[in-house]
Amino acid sequence: MKFKQLFLGLMVLVLVSAALLIYSNNEQWILAKESETNIEAEEEPTEKTSEEKEQDEKIYGIYPGFYAPDFTLKNLKNEKVSLSDFQGKYVLLNFWAIWCPPCRAEMPDLDRFYRENQEEFVILGIELGSNEESVREFVQKGGYQYPIVLDTDKYIGGNIYRVSAVPTTYIINREGRILHVIRGAINYKILNKIKEILLSEE
Repeated sequence: MKFKQLFLGLMVLVLVSAALLIYSNNEQWILAKESETNIEAEEEPTEKTSEEKEQDEKIYGIYPGFYAPDFTLKNLKNEKVSLSDFQGKYVLLNFWAIWCPPCRAEMPDLDRFYRENQEEFVILGIELGSNEESVREFVQKGGYQYPIVLDTDKYIGGNIYRVSAVPTTYIINREGRILHVIRGAINYKILNKIKEILLSEE
């Protein structure tokens, strides 16, 4: 009987501790989110020095919050295209392959979104591994207009961005920072939701 009471007491203690921990974590998360959207009146934001700004610009990575690593690849016209060419616009950096069914399925929606929003948004497709002629034939047949570059040796996708599956899409802001990474196919509805969120936060 005493053992049962002791066991029940321990269970209650564990449950209470877990509840307090969850509440604390949720409270911290809410406070963090509130601090992102509300500036305290007594805390004026301090202007960063040129050295701090320069240091920020050097923090590159492949996760949200980091600056997206720059690269230069050739398009289907044999022209060099760099990610930094599109600074000032939102970039949807889309890694794909012509052999990938989900990639092919999302391309009409990507192209439609690009045509409608190219003043604010760029879709930059990076084809992984296929030869130039095969990609050109596929793109021409589909009538796709958004920029597509060739990562024939998969160095950018595999070594720099460490893409493990296609399609994978990086959402990059006007300054070149990664906001979010989407693994899997996206559609026109999702693209417009992304647009709505990004423009509403400006």
